[in-house]
Amino acid sequence: MQPKKILSNLDFKKEIQSKKQTYYIYEGNKNYVLMTVNRRRNSCNFNIVSKEAIEYVKKYFKRRRKISVSDILKESKKPTHIKERFDALNILYALCATGDAKIDTRFKGNQLFFNIK
Repeated sequence: MQPKKILSNLDFKKEIQSKKQTYYIYEGNKNYVLMTVNRRRNSCNFNIVSKEAIEYVKKYFKRRRKISVSDILKESKKPTHIKERFDALNILYALCATGDAKIDTRFKGNQLFFNIK
């Protein structure tokens, strides 16, 4: 991983509001960078998602409704793209930023559901 390459030429895509925090999503050449801000600690957290992983989820799960992180983990056949829960969640947030998915707000509770276009 080369931070200089990942962080160069980033374009802001969208701000996504989840249940607990806001994600600021930037697009790079081969990756998306998701940033969250912790205002109490005056710090930021960055996560990197490859465009290849996003395209895989978009293609494999297209037109699915009420899909969760657990569904993606269970059904994914590419462990190189999705190793843990946060990988799947970050991919879903990046899909929201590109307009290929939306958070389904009809469901209450702790679990988030998404609709993929």
